[in-house]
Order: sequence, then C-alpha cells, then structure tokens
Amino acid sequence: MFAYCNCNPCRYSDEKGYAIWSTRTVDPGRGRAERIPEPTSFQTMTEAAIAAGRKLNLATSKDNLEHATGIYRATEGVEHYVLGAMKDGSHDSTNIDVIIKESHDYSYNLVGIVHSHPYCTGHEADTFSGVDDFTKDVGIAINNDFVFYLASPTGSLHWLYLDRGKDKLCYGCLEMVLPIDSTIYDCSEVD
Repeated sequence: MFAYCNCNPCRYSDEKGYAIWSTRTVDPGRGRAERIPEPTSFQTMTEAAIAAGRKLNLATSKDNLEHATGIYRATEGVEHYVLGAMKDGSHDSTNIDVIIKESHDYSYNLVGIVHSHPYCTGHEADTFSGVDDFTKDVGIAINNDFVFYLASPTGSLHWLYLDRGKDKLCYGCLEMVLPIDSTIYDCSEVD
C-alpha cells in the first residue's frame, strides 16, 4: 500500500512519483522550510535496492540501456548500506564485472548488485537472463556471495542469491515499487 515511500509514510514521501524524499525539513534561514533529499545511506539492504532500482529504471527508460550499481554494507558505527556509482552498460549487458572489481578497493563490503533491463522486444522484462543455462544474470548470482537484483521496467524489484548452506537458489520479488516504463522499444532500432 505504501510502496511509493518504501512502506514508511512517516519518514518518506514521493509526491511526484520519481524519487523518495525524507519528510524532514530544514529552515535555511529564509523563513521557509526546504526538503532534505533522499538519504545517501539506508537502514536496510531492501531500502537501498529500491532506491537504486528507481534510479536505474529512470535512466534505462531514457536511453534504453542496462545500468547497474553496487550495494555496500558499512559496519563502522551503526550498520547501514550505501550505493556505489551507477555504471552505464549497453543494450544487452551491464558493467557488473567492473562493480565487482572496484569493490575490492572499498572499505565497505559488496553485498548486492542492482541492474536494470530495457523494456523491448529482445528482453524479458521480469526475468533474469541465463535461467536455462545458468549463465549471465543467474551465473553471476551463483558465482558470487551477494544478492543480485533486477529492476524491472514493469515496476517490480526481483532478487536472486545462492544460499550456500542449503545449496539452493533463492528468488523473490517486490511488486510495483519502481517507476514503470510502458514504452516497448524495438530492438532492431538499437545499434
């Protein structure tokens, strides 16, 4: 019901439907209150993934390319999550290998990667790629120790990870938490 504000209407609002804003305000000394932008750190990995999915879906809806970003767990002080820089991909892939490589340079732990798919004739919008042969998206989830997210243009956030204790591939989905791109692009138009 309150997906538009990360299920927390006391803390967040989303008046225009594009980005979550803190409901806190600050008076900059000009006699009026101003909004404080979306936080740069998040209490949960799910909050971070939803914020990343919103950003990636908006970028993908503008350029019809895949995009990705890392989610990092910071453990100094109170545990929290931060997002890495958005990486631009191509129409058929993202720079996930760059995110994994760069994660070794950070003091935070890479715990998740969120990526987007274009809404076009050549992609299955709500499906991780490589399901049949355990390659691509599914292969990344199997071969790494983090949660792999798919920000779908239909507004859903999917996740996939390998539970190594049970040797089981786990999957889940949050419906209608992201911006929706209803324009179906023709892949033949993409170089």
